[in-house]
Amino acid sequence: MGLSALGGVMLAIAGPASASTHSHPATWVGALKVALGVLLVLRASRQWHRRPADTSQAQLPEWMAAIDHLAPVKMFGLAVALAAANVKNAPLTIAAGASIVMAVLFFVLGLKLFGDGIGILTSS
Repeated sequence: MGLSALGGVMLAIAGPASASTHSHPATWVGALKVALGVLLVLRASRQWHRRPADTSQAQLPEWMAAIDHLAPVKMFGLAVALAAANVKNAPLTIAAGASIVMAVLFFVLGLKLFGDGIGILTSS
């Protein structure tokens, strides 16, 4: 559900922003993918360097310990938020949203061309 919301936001942003030009992805789509990739690499590097040297020293964050006491509605909200905010899922969902926008544009263009062809054939 969280990924659906993120995908919907991406579709809303990419639709009017012209995600494709002449059957190729727009330049901003490629730049977005590169930027997201760089952010993921930087985040992974940061996590790697901040990990405890001794694994026995690792402790759960306080918010994770508080999960045991959440009500079902709050638990559902947390699950949706965590799924949408997952840094591993976000770039894939954003790229999928951009691809869906391109596919929809091609579909609409195909329907228009088909309709134009039918109109020409029936007007003769």
